[in-house]
Amino acid sequence: MPAKKHTRLINMLIGLCDDTPKWPNVLFELKYRVQMIERTISMKKSAQKVSPDVVTISKTLLHAIVAECKGGNNIDSDQDRRYRHLESGDLAYHVSVHAPERLTHVVCYVDTESNHASLAPFTQLPFITFGHDHIQAQGDFKNQKTTKKLRQPISLQGTREPTGYYPFSACNDDRFVTPRVLAGLMSYLIKRGRTDAKILDLSAADEILKITHFCYDVIRVYAYSHNLATLGGPGPFWPRPPTPESPTDSPSARLRRPGLCAP
Repeated sequence: MPAKKHTRLINMLIGLCDDTPKWPNVLFELKYRVQMIERTISMKKSAQKVSPDVVTISKTLLHAIVAECKGGNNIDSDQDRRYRHLESGDLAYHVSVHAPERLTHVVCYVDTESNHASLAPFTQLPFITFGHDHIQAQGDFKNQKTTKKLRQPISLQGTREPTGYYPFSACNDDRFVTPRVLAGLMSYLIKRGRTDAKILDLSAADEILKITHFCYDVIRVYAYSHNLATLGGPGPFWPRPPTPESPTDSPSARLRRPGLCAP
């Protein structure tokens, strides 16, 4: 079963922020690193919320790209309005930058050339559009270097679409997710010379999901552990999300490849 277009777009965007083999690394060259995936951001002035798919930040430019990936053919007008009210101060509360008061940001949509014509007329926000053989960006990305980099010709000829950064999302059903979690479970047990699941506990569930999902440490607060829990009931299979009192509840506080996610 192939990944949904939404999941593919997240992978392709993350790939631009890493030194990905056979994939353009235009955002990586500007020091953009992914800091948030599918996390909710509260807005102080309006008390509204948005949940962007990817937030990637360049600590060098002190600029954030807040990306909403669109695999379908419609723009949610209410969501679009809320994104236009997002302020950099709202974002700075959730991310790691050395000078949060100087952080700037842009909200953009990420789509494909097959659905772009259905989306573009209904928003004034910029786009990153993945085509068959090129990437086309349109609009102002609120940072001169970022806009220039994205608006230059970006070829996809001879490239290989990344799929491993974000192998599944909440949009995928259990038929797609469960085989991948089972593979992670078997890898975990074989690594420890065991053939049963009696040693599984909270930390084991963390490790299995890290094997299964490359970005697990970034998305863990919205744990996809319900898929793992189906193998043995909630109990020890349900990792607790971090709390203000224990913000590093995970055995690892960052991704295994620190080049992808800023510390």
